[in-house]
Amino acid sequence: MSSNDGDELNQTEGRRADASGAQNSAAHDAAPKAASEAAGNAEPKDVRNAEPDAAGSGARLPADTAAYEVRDARVGDMHSITSIYNQAIRQGDATSDVDERTFDQRIDWMGSHQPRSQYPVVVITCNGAVIGFGSLSRYRPRAGYDGVVELSYYIGQYWRGKGAGTVLVHWLLDAARSRGYRMAVSVVFTRNEGSTALMRKFGFTRFGVLPGGVVNDGVALDVAYWYKNLV
Repeated sequence: MSSNDGDELNQTEGRRADASGAQNSAAHDAAPKAASEAAGNAEPKDVRNAEPDAAGSGARLPADTAAYEVRDARVGDMHSITSIYNQAIRQGDATSDVDERTFDQRIDWMGSHQPRSQYPVVVITCNGAVIGFGSLSRYRPRAGYDGVVELSYYIGQYWRGKGAGTVLVHWLLDAARSRGYRMAVSVVFTRNEGSTALMRKFGFTRFGVLPGGVVNDGVALDVAYWYKNLV
């Protein structure tokens, strides 16, 4: 999870899980809402066998990911992004947000990533449908932390365990390196075994735990801090 971004890296990967997916609760007209729900949960039309190069990622990309594409997020993607994020909120162990977010709030969240050249917000698609999203965010506002970036991502419910999380985190780590960051940081609920496994898969190191750091629905949850050196 991301203490500054409002998002947390509490996604699931492989058979253990990928990131959270959700249905859209934002108050918008029925057609965009239906499209948003379909984006995160519809079955794939055609996922071809492939094994992209994972050099430098610290983790091998799975097969069957050739139909996945990571691209910059657009305003037109925000219904899907809101839907996926709100399911993560309802799930209860994927973000420190406890109230579902509106379309406009997520627009503001995307706009807060400035400059966008350094703090990208991206979506992952399969055959054109948005199935997840991710971002790089400023870790702390003080200049001494400028070389550190916070990473988060979420995957729609149907697409958990199908390699999309690995593809998206691989892309985000490569993006962090290419932008000159020296370290990536993520904060993960300790009870989220899938996210913990994904952190280890990509070579992150756990360096601390905040006991009861997040309270959700009266339950105090421990959160672990993870980092990965990029240089």
